[in-house]
Amino acid sequence: MEFRRFALLFFVALSTPHAFAGDGNPIYTPELPVDENIIIPDSFNAGIDKSLNRYSMSMALEGNMPVAATLDLATDSIYVAKGTSVQAFTFTQVAIEMYPGNTALQGQAIEEFRQLSQDRTGILSYQERQDPGSKPFNPYPFDCDLSPCSPAWYNGYGTQIRIDLRPPYSNEPDLSGWSPEIIAYDRASFERAREEACDDQTDAAIGAGLSIGAAMASCGTSEFGLPAIACGASIGAIGLNMRQMSRNERTCRSRYPGPGKW
Repeated sequence: MEFRRFALLFFVALSTPHAFAGDGNPIYTPELPVDENIIIPDSFNAGIDKSLNRYSMSMALEGNMPVAATLDLATDSIYVAKGTSVQAFTFTQVAIEMYPGNTALQGQAIEEFRQLSQDRTGILSYQERQDPGSKPFNPYPFDCDLSPCSPAWYNGYGTQIRIDLRPPYSNEPDLSGWSPEIIAYDRASFERAREEACDDQTDAAIGAGLSIGAAMASCGTSEFGLPAIACGASIGAIGLNMRQMSRNERTCRSRYPGPGKW
């Protein structure tokens, strides 16, 4: 089969704290040269279905048939479609393939899949395209087109990314009844935790990039060339990392809520 080396560079750049560290500036244009050995996929889209507890994603690489996947809470299953072919994997099957012999991690993965299928508090939708001038983004409205949240944008390396994020609920912190020393200590601790979440996005981003590459290899061939469960496991890995990115991003963008409230 023909499979080009896959880029996780745009994920790493996306997750750099300069891009989304809650500083009010969501645009990051990298200055480093592009590695000749890294290829960015033509497109990758992900997001929550509006009326159902499903998390859907689609990915395409030139020369390969597009792949679509859905994590469906109603059936506890991941469905992968390529053309007229559809394969189904239960969350349990995927978790066992990802973490053989480790029932603790298997159970954690299954719960993560379920949470991703219904979590509308973090990353609501994600759209990426390699050539910003060649084609429009998804023409259908996404959450931030219809509700009080704003899309964040990333530009660089010939790639443009839009991420719809529902910002965390935020009021002014309630500081009544706390001494200035306690407030200062707690605020400093919160800021360290927030910055750590910003930094931790990199690990989840690299994992997502690697698993998308694996998905294109195992799901994107003409006949699902590798063992089918490898396709399901790579899709599951994307889901876990997208969920982790969402949680870290939400924490990264949050404001100090006051002592005892975080």
